[in-house]
Amino acid sequence: MGRGFEALLGTPVFLDLHVKVAKDWQRDPKQLRKLGF
Repeated sequence: MGRGFEALLGTPVFLDLHVKVAKDWQRDPKQLRKLGF
């Protein structure tokens, strides 16, 4: 995936990914439903 962007833009691409995790999501039925469980 990254290679395609580099070829397209002609420059190296760095992806900075931030993931937010809800506290106690495994035990929260509302959070689990939101995630499709």
